[in-house]
Amino acid sequence: MVRNFDSGESSFGRYQAALDGYLAVMLDWYRAAGFPARFSWLMLGPMPTLTLVLGAGLWFSAMGDLSVPRWLGCFWPAPAWPRR
Repeated sequence: MVRNFDSGESSFGRYQAALDGYLAVMLDWYRAAGFPARFSWLMLGPMPTLTLVLGAGLWFSAMGDLSVPRWLGCFWPAPAWPRR
């Protein structure tokens, strides 16, 4: 908060310097965290996961280790918590 009386100019200068410092820290943090966040969204998103499950299911079905109905059951949406 800036005082409206008695050395307001120096108070505003300190306030502005603090805001500039905060902005610099936040911009550095955003730059540092930007790539890891985008990369994790890319790798852990739904399409790579579904592609992996699809490939694994095709592989195990072709080898005879997994029946097709059981494999397709993996794609059926299930509730997170059992209902009472």
